[in-house]
Amino acid sequence: MPDSNYKLIQLEEVDSTNEYAKKLVVQEDNRGPYVIIADHQTRGKGRLGRLWESPRGMGLWMSIILKSGRSHEEMVWTNFMVSVTVCETLRELTRLPLELKWPNDILINGKKICGILMETVNKNREVFLIIGIGININQQNFPEPLDSTATSLFIETQTVWDRWIILAKIISRFDDNNANLSPEIITRWKSLSGMLGHRVTVVQGNHTFEAIATDIAKDGALVVERNGRTEKLYAGDVHILVN
Repeated sequence: MPDSNYKLIQLEEVDSTNEYAKKLVVQEDNRGPYVIIADHQTRGKGRLGRLWESPRGMGLWMSIILKSGRSHEEMVWTNFMVSVTVCETLRELTRLPLELKWPNDILINGKKICGILMETVNKNREVFLIIGIGININQQNFPEPLDSTATSLFIETQTVWDRWIILAKIISRFDDNNANLSPEIITRWKSLSGMLGHRVTVVQGNHTFEAIATDIAKDGALVVERNGRTEKLYAGDVHILVN
C-alpha cells in the first residue's frame, strides 16, 4: 500500500469488514483513517441486506474508515467517487470495459464484479464513513445461482491478479479523488455507466416496474422515464434489460 496516513488492519477472518469497522469507531479513541482488509468474510454485507460471498483469498474484501465532516451533498459525491475510483483503477489495470450501475455496482458483460456499501457511524457528534468494497478477483467459478450474475477478474482475463497491487492502486486513486471531491464526479460516473439510455427493471419492495434510465440528478437520484413522465429514484434494485 502506498505511503499514506492510513492504518492498515489485516484480518484472517471476520464476519464483515464493515461491521468490524463500525465497532472500531465506537471503541477506538484514535479513529483513523483506517483500511481494513480480510482474507475471508463469513457474513460479507451487500446492499439491501444481502450477503456478499467472500471466499478465502479470492477477492479484495475491505473497508475504509474516514472522519466525515461533510455535508449531505458531499456525502452523495463521495458515494459516486468510490465507484468511479474502483472502476477507473480496474479498467487501467485490466483493460476490461467495466461499467457502473446505479447506485454503486461495477459490471463486466452484465455481471457484477464489485459491490460497494457506504454506511455511517455517529460518535460524540462526529460522523464517520464506513466504505465497504468487495471485488471478485481470483475466483475461477461461482456456485448457482451466482454463476449467472457474478464474475471475477480471473474469469474475464484468465490471469491471476495480485490483490495487494490492486489495493495499493485503489487507495492511491482514492486519495486523489477524495482530495479533489466536487460535483464533477457525477459527470465522471455517468461517463463510465452502461445503463443510461437503456430500459431497466426497478424493484422497490414488492413493487416492480420498467422504465428508461435517463440521467443521474445532482442529488444522486436515478432519473427514469416511464409512462411519459420523469421520476427520480432514491432507492431500489435496478436491473438493465438486455435488448
